[in-house]
Amino acid sequence: MKKICILFLLLPATQGIKAQTAIKAEMIYTVSGSPIRNGVVLVKNGKIENIGTNLSIPAGYTIYETKVLTPGFVDARSLVGISGALNIPTDQDQLEKSGPIQPDLRAIDAYNPEETLVKVIRDYGVTTIHTGHGVGALVSGQTMIAKTKAGTVETVTIKPLSMLAMTIGPSVSGNFTSPGTKAKQIAMIRTELLKAQAYLKKQSDKDSSKGLRQTLNWMRL
Repeated sequence: MKKICILFLLLPATQGIKAQTAIKAEMIYTVSGSPIRNGVVLVKNGKIENIGTNLSIPAGYTIYETKVLTPGFVDARSLVGISGALNIPTDQDQLEKSGPIQPDLRAIDAYNPEETLVKVIRDYGVTTIHTGHGVGALVSGQTMIAKTKAGTVETVTIKPLSMLAMTIGPSVSGNFTSPGTKAKQIAMIRTELLKAQAYLKKQSDKDSSKGLRQTLNWMRL
């Protein structure tokens, strides 16, 4: 049996966990409900099969023992995978400074699942991240939700478009000549939202929808 002090339930992110696994823990913290003392979690093909006390462990299961077992942590807002560990231009894709409003920038086009920081947070028990474009532009781009397991962008992505990353304040005026004030920032955002509203109205109008040019900026919002 393999003994460890604390185990995060990284399924299916953990490397090396067998297809059929039994984890025995002195304390199991569940997503909902009270903690379970001296319990067992049965895992089959990356999914929890059963959890409780006095469970019979089927033959062929790899058994782990730990003091504490907890579900994987979720990072609710991160730049990991977009902003890299080296902190050099080639691994810093979280902010495009060619324009203050760029909602068409997709996090999945910049996300690197093999980035060093992804492995670091996975080792600390973070199994899911909400990551994407960062602060510093009125609309800096889209965010995504992904697992921290190794793989390709396609295999780790849970939700390719989660929200738009937006910023109002001095960090914006410090990156762009315009907008220079908060009032201008709000005015620019208002203008774009009105454009999006007019575009959606045209889409719903059967007579005017023919030949309507698709815009990447607001087409998915």
